[in-house]
Amino acid sequence: MAGIAIVVYVLSWFGIKNGGEGQVLMSMGGIVIRLLFSMLLVVFYLNKFAVDPIIFVINFFSAYFLFTVFEIYCLLVNLRHQIKK
Repeated sequence: MAGIAIVVYVLSWFGIKNGGEGQVLMSMGGIVIRLLFSMLLVVFYLNKFAVDPIIFVINFFSAYFLFTVFEIYCLLVNLRHQIKK
């Protein structure tokens, strides 16, 4: 999951570095790409290892959604400071 996050952050960073109206789209696109890669990771893990699928999916996505909420909150806090300047 850390590898997925690093790849998505690097792609988002390049989009944000270019500036313009694409900053928000790159940030949201990064979140969507990370969701898709995480879903692929869950499917791969469920097929490869013998675990209880319901418990694994609930545990995985509860951590994923908490991380996503924290990320969006941090982005909004940073954007508020940039708007007030």
